[in-house]
Amino acid sequence: NVHVEIGEYAPALAEFLHALAADEAAGDEASRAATLRTIGVVYSKAGDPEQGLQFYSDSLALTRKLADAPGSARTLNNIGINLKNLGRLDESEAALRESLALFRQLDSPAGLAGAASNLALTLHKRGDLAAAEALQRESIDVAQRAGYELALVNAQRGLSEALLAAGRLDDAHAAARAALATAEAMGSRPEQARCLRALVDVCKARGDAAAALAHFESFHAIERALFTEESDRKLRALQVSYQVAQLARQSAEDPLTGLANRRSLDARLAAEWAAVRSGGSAHGRRLSLALIDVDEFKQVNDRWSHAMGDAVLRAVARRLREFCRESDFVARYGGEEFALLLPATDVDGAQVLCEKLRATLAAHDWNALAPGLRVTVSIGVADDAGAADVEALLAAADAQLYAAKRGGRNQVRAPLQAAGKKPSTDR
Repeated sequence: NVHVEIGEYAPALAEFLHALAADEAAGDEASRAATLRTIGVVYSKAGDPEQGLQFYSDSLALTRKLADAPGSARTLNNIGINLKNLGRLDESEAALRESLALFRQLDSPAGLAGAASNLALTLHKRGDLAAAEALQRESIDVAQRAGYELALVNAQRGLSEALLAAGRLDDAHAAARAALATAEAMGSRPEQARCLRALVDVCKARGDAAAALAHFESFHAIERALFTEESDRKLRALQVSYQVAQLARQSAEDPLTGLANRRSLDARLAAEWAAVRSGGSAHGRRLSLALIDVDEFKQVNDRWSHAMGDAVLRAVARRLREFCRESDFVARYGGEEFALLLPATDVDGAQVLCEKLRATLAAHDWNALAPGLRVTVSIGVADDAGAADVEALLAAADAQLYAAKRGGRNQVRAPLQAAGKKPSTDR
């Protein structure tokens, strides 16, 4: 919504499509219908009414399936607006009449006022000015009784436009002035600007050039002020967007190493586990996990300082990132421990890869950080075979890690492998 407010429709759509995927994963069809309708609104605001219509249509199909009359009425109203803007007036009228009928059945004043006014605009475009006037007057009456000022000002302005098209200039002038009074009472300068622009057209048609010029100058002054405020608002919204992104990054990232943190690891591990259990392992694809511990890390802190310990952890993190393929996932597990998640890799392949990683770290020139510094790691590896759940997989890798540490450190341990089995790494 922040992206929409500042006119950044592409990233807004990316976020809403992510929300749609979450709706689908959760099986929440009611939420999915609402998200589809919102995506349609964003496409429409972005200047792509055809694509907006597609999402509205998908939303409407779901609301009808769920017998969600309010949702269907709102979506039909949006469909009618897009069809009107595309010049497909017959279809627009049909959608808006259905929307209006549903809002009448639901006894929804807000929906009724909006749909009646939108239908009036379509009928105006079709040249049926008498019907347009009647509907705008109905919308005004409903909005006044319900106290819906935005619907009221839209209907009053729409009525002025219909009356102007019919040549009833004095009545059009009165309707436009009523609309401006409503906008002023609302304190809405954008609505005041729209009403002043309508008054300019009416006064020009009446031959009152002085009044038309005065209204235009007022309109222009508001437009200038709104432009400045809009620029400031967009800047503030950009700042909010940046802060949200920073918070999201901080919640998922270990601040010392820049790797994913334990929370991110848990989420990724759960997702990979679900993917394997939904069919991956049935086709011979496994999921491996390696837990990596920096050997004798306390001695690094005690001999060289905690600052040097931090430098070692950052260096190990860099080596891990360099080692990983794109589909792998590396995280700081806690303290001096790291985790390496290896999709499409069985325990045999994981052991081979982790042995290469262990050797790489052992051979690294640690003297660049401090003379005499030597860093090695112990690694425990397990895969999902035989593990009942994610917790069991973590426990199996942890058990192998402790076996490596008890066995003398600077080594990789994994469960006993099947004889003659070829490692699978998909690398």
